[in-house]
Amino acid sequence: APEVPGPDPNGRGGGLHLGLARGGVCVGAGVSAWRAGAGLVVVATGYDSARWLPAPVATPRSTYAFAIRPLEDAPPWLLQALIRETARPCLYAGATAEGNLLVGGADDAEDDPQQRELKTSQKCDTLQGQALRLLPLESLEIQSCWSRTFGETEDCLPYLGRHSGCPGAWFA
Repeated sequence: APEVPGPDPNGRGGGLHLGLARGGVCVGAGVSAWRAGAGLVVVATGYDSARWLPAPVATPRSTYAFAIRPLEDAPPWLLQALIRETARPCLYAGATAEGNLLVGGADDAEDDPQQRELKTSQKCDTLQGQALRLLPLESLEIQSCWSRTFGETEDCLPYLGRHSGCPGAWFA
């Protein structure tokens, strides 16, 4: 059966291998070449699961985010809420257990990490303005700002379930 190498979480080479076998799936790991057969396997490796799919199911996109220091003057509900504005691009916000507010969004089609990094400061300034208009806060002093790549599916939902090219696997 054809095998597709997967990520090696320990960085030692080898990684996880997923192969389609008659009537099921064959899974192996590392350089020790152990193998196990199964009628069904659940691949729950986040975005890394895409490497086992025969065709892309998501388009790479960039998202931007920032954190602010603990909110002392915020209404109590804000520290317990998870907010997601549904406009495109969206804005999302939520507080950590320590009371820091995380705000993100301003997603775009940038797929080059260096180009994305050049946009990060401007995108966080944009998010800061949007958050101040949306949230009941006097000011937002950005403590840290970052950007990352994520995969966006056609319906903007996580890819869950079976794929016709991998009949012995469920993806989560």
